[in-house]
Amino acid sequence: SAAATATAAAAGSAAALPAGVPQECADYGAAIQKLSTCDKLPQASRDAMKQGYDAMAGSWAQAANLPAEAKTAMATGCKQATDAINQSGKAICGW
Repeated sequence: SAAATATAAAAGSAAALPAGVPQECADYGAAIQKLSTCDKLPQASRDAMKQGYDAMAGSWAQAANLPAEAKTAMATGCKQATDAINQSGKAICGW
């Protein structure tokens, strides 16, 4: 099914984080994976959120080489995204 494929893709993305990526970004991937199982959220919305995550994750390949300030900014961005996903999950999916 499309949902199973999306879940597997999200799991793959979350599991394949490069070295140096902050935990907050792994948490973001886990939140996207969890959201992909919420049938109350339209598939188009779930797909858009997954695409946003994938776009952000695509920039993480060189995370280990980034200065501390950049890693802090990355962690902050991931935390904000995770918080937004969790708010949607609570409001729409009943988490």
